[in-house]
Amino acid sequence: TYLTLIHAVFCKSLYFMNLDKTKEEITEAAEKVLEDGECGKVFRVKGFLKDKEEKWLELNATHQEIRTAPIPEGQEVVTVIGEEMNEAKIRGYFS
Repeated sequence: TYLTLIHAVFCKSLYFMNLDKTKEEITEAAEKVLEDGECGKVFRVKGFLKDKEEKWLELNATHQEIRTAPIPEGQEVVTVIGEEMNEAKIRGYFS
């Protein structure tokens, strides 16, 4: 579709694997990345992480809301999606 083409041409994705962070630390980092204009035009942060009981959660963060929901299984990864992103600035929030 047209929107898929726009996304493929203009959007960039940054991936962060196997973060040694709690659910709270990751959701806080996602919120800061979305709010910090120096990070670029960040549209969404999504991914999979484990909670304190080692159960999988799906993360879906946008400017409107940050949501986590249980899922049966996953892989520890966080993806930041946007345009003109400052990778070093974003990486700082997740390191």
